[in-house]
Amino acid sequence: MQDPFSEKRLGKVFKCNTSNPYKLISRESSTLEFKESFSVQALCKYAKTMAAFANKDGGYIIFGVKDKPRTVVGLNSDTFELFDEEKLVKKLNEFFAPEIRYERRVVPYGDVNIGVIYVYASKNKPIICKGHFQNGERVVLREGAIYYRYNGQTSEIKYSDLIILLDNKLSAERDSWLKAITKMASVGMGKVSLLNMSNGELLLNGGKAKVYIDSDTMKEIKFIKEGEFSEKKGAPTLKLIGEVPSVTGAVIKKSNPVEKIVPTNITEKYYLQTYLNQTGTDSPLSYIDAYCGFSVKYMPFYYYAYLETKTNPEFNKEKLRSEIIKNKEDCKQGKKHLLARIENDDNFVQEVINLENPNHKIKEDLLQLLNNKDTKLKNIPTENIDVQLKVMLNVTDEERIKNLIVPLLKKYTEIYYDQYKPLLRKAISYTDKVLYGKYLV
Repeated sequence: MQDPFSEKRLGKVFKCNTSNPYKLISRESSTLEFKESFSVQALCKYAKTMAAFANKDGGYIIFGVKDKPRTVVGLNSDTFELFDEEKLVKKLNEFFAPEIRYERRVVPYGDVNIGVIYVYASKNKPIICKGHFQNGERVVLREGAIYYRYNGQTSEIKYSDLIILLDNKLSAERDSWLKAITKMASVGMGKVSLLNMSNGELLLNGGKAKVYIDSDTMKEIKFIKEGEFSEKKGAPTLKLIGEVPSVTGAVIKKSNPVEKIVPTNITEKYYLQTYLNQTGTDSPLSYIDAYCGFSVKYMPFYYYAYLETKTNPEFNKEKLRSEIIKNKEDCKQGKKHLLARIENDDNFVQEVINLENPNHKIKEDLLQLLNNKDTKLKNIPTENIDVQLKVMLNVTDEERIKNLIVPLLKKYTEIYYDQYKPLLRKAISYTDKVLYGKYLV
């Protein structure tokens, strides 16, 4: 897993599309939450969000970013930096079980500092609330609740997601037992001993004898992975096969310090390449915001709306329109074009090919090449690129578009973007509509 505090990872969390890196288009999501400041009185709220992240895919709580407009303002005091870690650990252990693994850092951003808490996705889901906390009449934490992250909000888990979570847990446990039994069989049952990490009980001779290791000795035992050695000569050492679970509550992890955050500037080319990579993004609506800040008509947007529906099934054309209208920060002609395309996107007219016109022979040949199911990316000549981009609008087969046209556009965008900007934007937008337009209703 990539270090959550690496410059590359944090750079993707902070997205902007202007020359001002402090003005963000990053949105809160299933893996991201912004807070303008850190307050000791709000620990239960933070713990709730941390549990929700742990129950899903992990995520960041960023302190020092204000809303409307989203702007990096930095921490307004040293409270976050000087806060006693044990107090947060105690709060997590008081209200949630099993353990929540996290890291907390102060990170420089330009000439200010921001606070970052990263929560790891739990390997032992679900994290369950075991206490009740109320702020006045408002219930903050409810005993027995399982909190989950939904599209920038923390709420109690839905039935369908709980079923999936429990099914995944059972599947993981079956795999773990299978691996353990296979390993024990290879070692020989007579040579296997079991150590109960919670009470120090060591079962010997197939469970016929018991030895108890006192708690002080348990703390001193050094575990090594198979094939490795103890670094300290003479230290009591046990061989570790697999992972040793924590039994003490919240776990504070430490990674390498980050010197600075370099935010991701979503330029037109970066925006197009994100679509062409077809690998998704944690914050698809951030790209819709970026489109509004461009001055061009043609950019893919159906793909990003489709990604939003994956975490927000109720997202539709009307909600997309509403999100665009609400965006009033740094908007240019792109916002106007996008709203118009949502209403009517009959903008992609096929290239005219007249077989009686000898000048159209190259168009016909290229279109046949693109439509041929045996054509590979390496078979496409790197000439007449402008004509290729025009006749791409005549390719209608989705498999051809997905398997040949999109990879070809990815190649041309990387190499020839400055030379063929308008044609590339239109051809890419056409593939976007064909592949993902049907999902926006």
